[in-house]
Amino acid sequence: MKRTLLILSLITLTATFSQAQYNTKTRIMIYGEGGLNLSTLYQSASSEKALKLSNITRPVIGLYVKTKFPTLMGFDAGVSLSQQGTNTKDSVASSAIFPDSAISKAVLNYAYAYGDALYYFELQGDNTIHAGVGLYAGYAMNGDQVTGSDKKKLLLDDWKRFDFGLQLKTAFNIHEFITLGVQYRIAFLRTLETVDRVGNDNNLRNSVLTLTAALRLFEIKSK
Repeated sequence: MKRTLLILSLITLTATFSQAQYNTKTRIMIYGEGGLNLSTLYQSASSEKALKLSNITRPVIGLYVKTKFPTLMGFDAGVSLSQQGTNTKDSVASSAIFPDSAISKAVLNYAYAYGDALYYFELQGDNTIHAGVGLYAGYAMNGDQVTGSDKKKLLLDDWKRFDFGLQLKTAFNIHEFITLGVQYRIAFLRTLETVDRVGNDNNLRNSVLTLTAALRLFEIKSK
């Protein structure tokens, strides 16, 4: 998480020292978005990071509306379908995550809604960089336990289906038509509470870094 925050901060600082100008239009735009999640389950300090977990890479697709005011401020709000989870690296971690100890991946399918406050940095050539912070809420619809080439339904009885947390993002906008970005989500709520076979309590939360690309579908308002 510290590395992610550093990356986002460096991008924002780079934009801050660019030649920023005020936008003269109010623009409301609709975007279609696709991306790649690098996700795992974050272990709090109380769990002493006992479980050996690693990232999985899965897709995300979404639709959002973005507003840009005649200042450097704006906001976005959207919905998305996201695959995320974690990968266990040994039998101890597997026994804490799954009903068995087979080294596997947990892949969950989430539906999300979110909203962010944005701050824009105007660049030359009708290009911009924006940085944002907001909240998200999601629900785990179903999931799979993937072991090698085998896949079976993941029992979610011990999982917290509702997900809620903080979202940080930054992106480069090319003529407000193509947007390339990175965002990070960290859950406020625990996703899974479990005791592994060694006897450690493990309190796990969703942690997702996403690389995104979005295309403007149409513009509702520009004046």
